[in-house]
Amino acid sequence: MFKKRSFLYLLAALYTVAALAFPAQAIHAKGKGTIASLPVSDQNAQLPFNTTTTKRQAVLTTANDLIGTPYIWGGNDLSGFDCSGFIEYIFKANGLYMPRTTNQQQYFGQPVDLNNVQPGDLYFFEDDDQVYHVALALADGYYLHAPSPGKSVSYGHVGRFTPQFANRVINDLQASSLVSR
Repeated sequence: MFKKRSFLYLLAALYTVAALAFPAQAIHAKGKGTIASLPVSDQNAQLPFNTTTTKRQAVLTTANDLIGTPYIWGGNDLSGFDCSGFIEYIFKANGLYMPRTTNQQQYFGQPVDLNNVQPGDLYFFEDDDQVYHVALALADGYYLHAPSPGKSVSYGHVGRFTPQFANRVINDLQASSLVSR
């Protein structure tokens, strides 16, 4: 376990760069919704701009520490998580705002090209233009997620379960990896 955690820390450190500020754009519309479709409390949320890579590493560490926690539909605490509850919990545990549901989370952050995903970004999975799953990107195509009933928080890989898009929610990385939608 120590070797895996050390490896993740090393990968996170290698993939992060100097902190840069980006224009505040808390929510983007992916063509299927608008800021108005979110609850009023989420419409004014701000991304953690100018966050240091230490915050990104803390999010990754928190997520890694939750490996093995059971999947519970609607769960968002240590007794169990669904996919979006897992994401909400790890960000909230590190003092960062994150909406509760996958449907809300898909509009939060900056779109990022799937070829430029960095540790701490979010992968989204959809079918028939409906987002149904979210996962936390690690490195080299790996991610952590709460997969499905009967399973627990675990690693996945884009080679086995491919996301359709990704968002950056901790904006301390280079702007060149962002895409416009």
